[in-house]
Amino acid sequence: MRCVTRGPHQSAVAGTFARLFGCGAGDDVAAVMEPLHAADVGDVLESLDAEERLALVRMLGDRFDYSALTEVDESVRVELMDELSNADIARGVTGLDSDDAVAILEDLEQEDRDEVLSQLPTFERLSLKRSLDFPEESAGRRMQTGFIAIPPFWTVGQTIDYLRTEPDLPDEFYQIYVVDASYQVLGTIPLDKFLRGAGDLHRDPDEHQFRSGRRQ
Repeated sequence: MRCVTRGPHQSAVAGTFARLFGCGAGDDVAAVMEPLHAADVGDVLESLDAEERLALVRMLGDRFDYSALTEVDESVRVELMDELSNADIARGVTGLDSDDAVAILEDLEQEDRDEVLSQLPTFERLSLKRSLDFPEESAGRRMQTGFIAIPPFWTVGQTIDYLRTEPDLPDEFYQIYVVDASYQVLGTIPLDKFLRGAGDLHRDPDEHQFRSGRRQ
């Protein structure tokens, strides 16, 4: 394939990329893109036409940093995601900062968003769904959404063991969410009450809070 050069209006990086991309040199393209900040990757994406943008993302595969999609114009992002499969988007947003993931997912139709969320790890799915439930531009939508969720049948001992051994937990937390098998939130238990208790978790009547303690 003949290498294609671009006009002088592009940056040196974008020009280098364009030549490599025109030659179909996937590994070389990845090597050029890897050290770039997400904003620079966004600039490269916006310098390409729609077909080239899609070809780039597919060429890079798992090496494409989806946080770059938050750095492009919304119309560019939506156009690109319309051409990507929900499975590709799910792989791309997994592990992103929650605000970046929310910025990407909020552009999807509800059906597609639900399908993407269903493919994410449990706690990441809960965290993002909780944030997306807030109205756009609200404080709740903008908050980092890391939190801890457990099933209602766990004992205090099981939960403490989980907290001690699970590496991917929020740095700070003040309550624990209790969720059912469909990941719907049943209630919360404040951390201070949790640590003072023992045995099983009990839901307080007519409240959305749980408490820990032995069953009577």
